[in-house]
Amino acid sequence: MPLPDAHPAFEAHFTDPVYDDPGADLGPFGNDAGSDLLADWGDRRDELGPESTLATVLKTEDVLNVVGPMEGADGIETAQFVVAAAFTLLRLTGRISEEDRAIALLAVGFLIEQVGPERAAEVVVQRDDLLTWRNPA
Repeated sequence: MPLPDAHPAFEAHFTDPVYDDPGADLGPFGNDAGSDLLADWGDRRDELGPESTLATVLKTEDVLNVVGPMEGADGIETAQFVVAAAFTLLRLTGRISEEDRAIALLAVGFLIEQVGPERAAEVVVQRDDLLTWRNPA
């Protein structure tokens, strides 16, 4: 199943193939959390706007504990949900708040720590791209 079309700002900045690979386990849309979130919101992208947040996408106020705390190996699922939500928001709206970008950076940093930088090349790309992201004017 093809991924929903990306917002032009997303497409221009996030150019690595990992952003279009539904089979990349450590990619934002290659795990169950990422593919499900993107598919769900891709069908309802008109419900997202410039004020949408990670909490909107995850349907929770406790973003960092959406499925549990981001601690140890069990926290990988939480981190994947947070990363998936951030990239879903970016892909569909071309925007993310600075607060939500900081949360996404915490999650990708956690994933890199858990799997090790040598195995997390896809996550390192996501971290680096998030670090240089700026919302369009």
